[in-house]
Amino acid sequence: MLKQADVVLALFLQGNHFSAEEKLADFQYYDPLTTGDSTLSAVVQAILAAEVGYQDLALEYFKQSLFVDLGDLHHNASDGVHVASAGGVWTALVCGFGGMRDHYGQLSFDPRLPESWPELSYTLRWHDCHLAVTLTRDSITLRLEEGEGAPVAFSVRGREHVVAPGEQVCVELADQGPVRRGRPTIEQFEDIRREDGTLLSASVPTVTTVIPPLTGPVPIGRPGGREYGDDSVVGLDS
Repeated sequence: MLKQADVVLALFLQGNHFSAEEKLADFQYYDPLTTGDSTLSAVVQAILAAEVGYQDLALEYFKQSLFVDLGDLHHNASDGVHVASAGGVWTALVCGFGGMRDHYGQLSFDPRLPESWPELSYTLRWHDCHLAVTLTRDSITLRLEEGEGAPVAFSVRGREHVVAPGEQVCVELADQGPVRRGRPTIEQFEDIRREDGTLLSASVPTVTTVIPPLTGPVPIGRPGGREYGDDSVVGLDS
């Protein structure tokens, strides 16, 4: 089990090192194992779900991240706003549905607009330039504001483009990427074996014994221990 989408995060941040097939395989395996207890989890899951084609699931994860504080989904909004998660909402919009990446400093787009959304518009600060991006189901348009420095090079699904200051470039889109319904389940890996013949499985370990809490005084010098003069429960630093 995974508390949050750390493994899947690598497919986003270092996505240029993985093929589309590897991303899909990894997402399908790890998504059912991720509990989502972290407020940062749904953001990353939304981005990768959109990229590999689980568009309905991506929108579901996006709504979870959107309402972390507004809906108090983790029952701790009284402790303060989840700022990192709020920033992740923007990332899910721009990088998930907008498909923006900047691997090796190269600006690229591979959009995944949800079926129920007619349009997505946002602004993007790219180095010294201010870009306005508008995504529809049929096209993506980048406009570079007048006087915003040098022209900006970018690519859309592998095709190179350049937008000059005061101009805009509109690129037609044939679709919004692959579409896969439902969500991955761990049952899909039943009876699948690795190359060495071992069975591929993912499960929660079965705890057969209960570890009792450590009570009483702890000798000074014990790693992680603290000396107590009574029978208080002792916390050990991990």
